Amino acid sequence: MAEATQEKKFGVFDFDGTIVDSMPSYFGVSADIVSREYGLDRNEFIAYSMDFIGRSMEEVFSDFLRKKEKSTDRVQDNLKTFFELVNAREVPLIDGAKEAIEKLHARGVKLFISTGSETAKTEERLEKAGLRKYFIEVCGSSEIEKGPEHVRGFAKRSNLSLEEFAQRSFFLGDGPGDMKIAKACRMKAVGVAHTFDREYLFKAGADIVCDHVGEAGNLDLI
Repeated sequence: MAEATQEKKFGVFDFDGTIVDSMPSYFGVSADIVSREYGLDRNEFIAYSMDFIGRSMEEVFSDFLRKKEKSTDRVQDNLKTFFELVNAREVPLIDGAKEAIEKLHARGVKLFISTGSETAKTEERLEKAGLRKYFIEVCGSSEIEKGPEHVRGFAKRSNLSLEEFAQRSFFLGDGPGDMKIAKACRMKAVGVAHTFDREYLFKAGADIVCDHVGEAGNLDLI
């Protein structure tokens, strides 16, 4: 098994804010829901949710409501509304994302996606952009909440233990939540300074920070 691990390299990509420029829509729509449904300050929610980029929206909604001593009984309805609204919006690819994915794939890196968004919509967006073919598996929070369990599933799919997979892999994302997942799994944490600046990502645990995702295709990430 160890020999097989050395022969393969693996990369896990975040999606929103890393491959597609969807975070402005996510912040705006979620803040509008919190303001409308609970009478809470939308700017405070945006500031709070930015610290949890890389986690599922269910977690972000629920944690903020509990902090504000509000009931979480309607979170599932809130999530349904949230995804209906954001899924209806077109989101552009971030410059350099396609090139980085193509370069890594050409170098033999086995690629996966872990996202807080819904799996089916993420697959649809990847297919439309001509990128789905480069990823072995797309795992969204509609089935399993984004976190180490996504990575554990990728390791199993690769016939490796989590430890073996982590030794030869990186996690690429734009938020502190992505860095925390990478560290929890003992993967190399690679930040992309799209949503946060370099210093913030390093403080969040990044081993490497790219100024833009296009750099990832040229780095020796493993």
